[in-house]
Amino acid sequence: MNVLLIEDDKRIAGLVERGLKENGHRVSISHNGTEGARLMLEEAYDAALLDILLPGMDGLAVLEKVRLRRCKTPILMLTAVDAVPQLLEAGRG
Repeated sequence: MNVLLIEDDKRIAGLVERGLKENGHRVSISHNGTEGARLMLEEAYDAALLDILLPGMDGLAVLEKVRLRRCKTPILMLTAVDAVPQLLEAGRG
């Protein structure tokens, strides 16, 4: 699979990338939401892993932008936020 990982924490991105590559996947990484959205709209990916708290454009805005542009790539959302109110507030940021 060709996977896009949009994660600003370089340590976490490296760990996820290593795990995916060890399982035979190709991985592209973006460390901010603006670039990640652009990549998702310009390239063909089998799946995307999308952090919610990102610089440039948060993950919820990335999701909204690519879905409005009819991007059908399956997206798995990632977050370090552990409380629903914080998660909802992050989406309003």
